[in-house]
Amino acid sequence: MNIINKTPWITEREINLLKEAAAQPFLLREYDSLDDILTRLDVDVVIEPGVVATEGAPIVKDILEYWERFAERLRMRLKENVFRDERYREAMRNIEVLNVDLKNGEGKHYKRGEYVAKEKVVRLYPEKMREINGGRWLDEMLVSTLAHETMHVYFSRRGTDQYPYVLYVEEPLAEFGMLLYLHETGSGYYGWAYDDVKGKKSCYRYGALLMDMHLKDAPGSFVRRYLMRYPSGRLYPYSMPEVTGGRVSLPRWHAPREPEFYDDGRMRTRWKDVYQNPPRYYYDEAESTLYLDGEWCKTRINEGGCIVIDGKTGLYGSEIKRLYLGPRFYTDDIDRVYPIRTCPVYVSPMNRTFAEVRNIPIYKKDNRPALRSCGKGLYDICRDGKWGVVDAGLNQVIPCKYDGIGTFGRHGLAGVSVRLGDGRFLYGVVDLQGVERVPLVYDSIRRTRGGAWILEKDGKEHTFDSKGNPTD
Repeated sequence: MNIINKTPWITEREINLLKEAAAQPFLLREYDSLDDILTRLDVDVVIEPGVVATEGAPIVKDILEYWERFAERLRMRLKENVFRDERYREAMRNIEVLNVDLKNGEGKHYKRGEYVAKEKVVRLYPEKMREINGGRWLDEMLVSTLAHETMHVYFSRRGTDQYPYVLYVEEPLAEFGMLLYLHETGSGYYGWAYDDVKGKKSCYRYGALLMDMHLKDAPGSFVRRYLMRYPSGRLYPYSMPEVTGGRVSLPRWHAPREPEFYDDGRMRTRWKDVYQNPPRYYYDEAESTLYLDGEWCKTRINEGGCIVIDGKTGLYGSEIKRLYLGPRFYTDDIDRVYPIRTCPVYVSPMNRTFAEVRNIPIYKKDNRPALRSCGKGLYDICRDGKWGVVDAGLNQVIPCKYDGIGTFGRHGLAGVSVRLGDGRFLYGVVDLQGVERVPLVYDSIRRTRGGAWILEKDGKEHTFDSKGNPTD
C-alpha cells in the first residue's frame, strides 16, 4: 500500500498505524487484507491538508430528483393504472425516505475521506478529525475511514455509476464492510466505530443494522455473502435498501452471466439470474448486451411487459449494443422490439422461429429478414446509430449513414435525413439504389399523394416530381 502524506502534522506514528491496520488478515473474495485490495487494484492513499465541507446533502437532492422523474414517467405511461404498478410504489417509498434524509441532512457536513475512482486514489482529510474532541478519536477515525474507502475500492465496477441512487446501496454496505473488518481483526476501535455509524442521520446508519444482522445470523450470514458477491453483481434497476423491523432489505443482486460462445461465434446464455417481468429479460450493463426470451407480443407489451434500463422504460435505447434472442423468444410485433433493427443480433440455435445471418435476424420458415419493411422488398437497419437499407437477401443496398429513412413509395423514392451538430435536421430523397436524387440540404420534407416531393429551405418551398426531378 502506497501512502502519500501531504500534511506536516500527520507523523510517522499515524502512517505506521494505517499500514499495520491495513495489513491485518481480512478475507474478502480473492483478497486477504485491505492492503491487498489497494495494492492489487493499484490505488494510492493520499493524506490531504485542509477541510472539505458541503452544505446540506446535494447528492440526496440529485437522487430525489431522479426518483421524482422516474415516478412521473410511470404516471404519464400508465395513467390511472399507475398505483397498481410495483415500480411506482417502490419509487414513492424511495421519495418518502429521501425527503426525510434531506431534512435530516440540513447543515454543514465534513468529509473524512473519499475514493476517486478516475484518479485511482483514496483521499483522507484528517484536519477536521483532529478538531473533534481535541483529536482524541483521531486514530479511530483514520483507521475506520481508510477501511470504509477501501470498501469502495473493492466495490468499484463498471455500470454502477449509471444509477444515481447507488450511494444508498454502497455507503451502508461500505460501513458494514468497515465494521466487519474491525470486528474480524479484533480491533479495539470496533465499539467506537459501531456507535459512530449508528449515530449517523443518513443512509450510513444502515451499516450498523447490517452488522447487527450479520452477528445474529453468523457464521455464513446473508449480509457477508452479499458483500462477497456485490462487486460482480448487478443492481436491480429500481431498488434501494428498505428498513423494516430493524432489518435492512438490500436490493436484489444478479450475478453477471458472461456470454458463452459456440464454435461459430454465436452467443448463448443459461438464463440464470434474469429479471422476471415476465416475459423475461436480462441486461448486462458491463457488456451493453440485452437478452430477451419468452413471448414479446402486442398484448404482453401493451400490458406493461417493458424493459427498465437505467431507470428508463422501453424496448430500446442507445445503451444496447448487442441483442441476444433466447430459445423461446417470439414476437408478433417486430417493430416494437426496436433493438432488433439497431444493433447486432445473436439468436439461440434452439429458437424455432428465428435464426440470424451476419447478425441480422431472419424468419426460419422463409428466410425473410425479421426487420421492418420500408417498401419495395427492402428493410431498414441501423448500425452505430446510423440507418441504412438491406434487401431480402441481406445485401446492403444503402449504407448505414443516415439519421432517418422513410418508406419507399410506388415510384421507388424515400425521404432521408441527417442530423447536424446543433440538433437540426437536413432532408433529401434517395432512390432504390441509394442515389441521392434530391440532395440533403433542405429544412423540411413532405410527399404528396401523387408521389411528388415538397421540400423547404430558408422559408422557400422547392418541388420535385415522383422521379426526383425539380419542377419549380
